[in-house]
Amino acid sequence: MNNSYSIIRSFLKQAVVDSNIPLTEDIRTNLGLNIEVHTSPLMAENGLYTSDLCANISRTTDSGEVIYSLRVIYSAIVAFEREDISDDQREFILTIEIPQSLYNKVRNTVWNLTEESDLVPLMLPE
Repeated sequence: MNNSYSIIRSFLKQAVVDSNIPLTEDIRTNLGLNIEVHTSPLMAENGLYTSDLCANISRTTDSGEVIYSLRVIYSAIVAFEREDISDDQREFILTIEIPQSLYNKVRNTVWNLTEESDLVPLMLPE
């Protein structure tokens, strides 16, 4: 199936850090992580689509106070090179294969953003 498409370009679409209170060693925290995938036709008549991998992360205190929230979106422009690809195959590629290829970029960006924001660096699981 890999020869039926190519990634034209992948890029960081959005990175937002919102830090509310300083994190100290004696505060117990909870981590929330939500991963979303969004796909859309860019120029469907030419076989071009976009696939976005979005990570929404928040660290809160036990009392629910937000310490920081982070949103990272990586996007890929995908070209389907075969016209005979089924809708199910296209959907699988856009929602599973492409986001898997973007995940390490999101993971590295989250680490860098938390580290550069003087927060405890966060590495998402592999």
